[in-house]
Amino acid sequence: MKILSINDRGYLLGGLEHNVLAKNNGLKDRGYSAKVFTSDLNPFSAPLYSDYTFRGFNENSPKKWFNQIVNFSSYFRLRKVLKEYNPDIIHIHNIACQVSPSILLAVGSIPTILTLHSYELLCPTGALVKADGSRCVSPGKHDLRCTGSIKGYAYETIKQFIHRILLKKVLLYTVPSKSMKVDFEGQKIINAPIKVIYNGVALSEYELPRNFNRILYVGRLSKEKGVETLIRAFEIIKNACPDACLDIVGDGPEMGSLNDLCDKLNLKDSVQFHGKIDKKNIVDFYIKSTFIVVPSICPETFCRVGVEALSVGRPVIGSDFGAIPEWLVDGKCGFLFAPGSVKDLAVKSIALFKNKPLLEKMSKFGHEYSKNFSVDANTNNFESLYLDLVYKK
Repeated sequence: MKILSINDRGYLLGGLEHNVLAKNNGLKDRGYSAKVFTSDLNPFSAPLYSDYTFRGFNENSPKKWFNQIVNFSSYFRLRKVLKEYNPDIIHIHNIACQVSPSILLAVGSIPTILTLHSYELLCPTGALVKADGSRCVSPGKHDLRCTGSIKGYAYETIKQFIHRILLKKVLLYTVPSKSMKVDFEGQKIINAPIKVIYNGVALSEYELPRNFNRILYVGRLSKEKGVETLIRAFEIIKNACPDACLDIVGDGPEMGSLNDLCDKLNLKDSVQFHGKIDKKNIVDFYIKSTFIVVPSICPETFCRVGVEALSVGRPVIGSDFGAIPEWLVDGKCGFLFAPGSVKDLAVKSIALFKNKPLLEKMSKFGHEYSKNFSVDANTNNFESLYLDLVYKK
């Protein structure tokens, strides 16, 4: 069996690219042929993991307005690749920026799967988030508030109309969580079954908790991630646990305002912003932490960071929202709290700090439970899916 995966980028930008590469390596280890088709865009001069590429374009140039609807470069290059490689399955990942759904005109009768990693098909921002960081309550129905202008509204409407036609070639969609499946079901743009297959996460070795006063946040510093809620909760936590510390790993547009908030609340001595950290070094932060917090105020499609922390043996306190309750067993490997609730987050954080036996019990349970979301489990699920589709064909 030969599988061709298609993605916008061929360098390791984030969790999506790591998932594509890990799955393909897992399939190769099992004796299958697995290759990747991406753009040759490479702004950081990083190694490309692609087997086939087409000419990418600068996403800040006016070209993007046309190429994101119909990209002739990716279409004609894919036609040649399909003749050369002749795959049994085509597995499409993110094609919102470089590739474009126009490649679906080239797939012919080859069974084609599309994994929805975010909400680009329904939302111009890709996150179902409004400008103020709150959740969009009418996904799939663009208006001036999410497109920014009349021109933007017209463009997104035309783009979605064309994509709806092109996506009829998709035989099956997969999503990384049940909550994401619910968000897409009933939307007119989806016209094929949706199957839930959780992301595969590179798990780490178990480490007993060593520090009992450190909270960790890892992620983008943007409004929808709820870091302001965490900092305001930390003010309460600090009063109950004076030696508590908060490490914030990541960067984003809210960096300045979050620093100002720490100044205002007199927390500068206890909150440290580390900026963006290489993926290989983030495990060290997990190990040094007591637990991590995922305070999102808008739905996560999966949240790789949380499962990575569980694998190390660090409980997670996360918003009871989106996909988080699907991998965070409340009271077993951490706590769920009401999204945006400063008080609820503070109370549950203090409870973990003050109950070492509970912390260690959650640590061990979380490590074992994280194995349900391993790369191997993910590869097993996709292998079965591919074989089923090829058999039916």
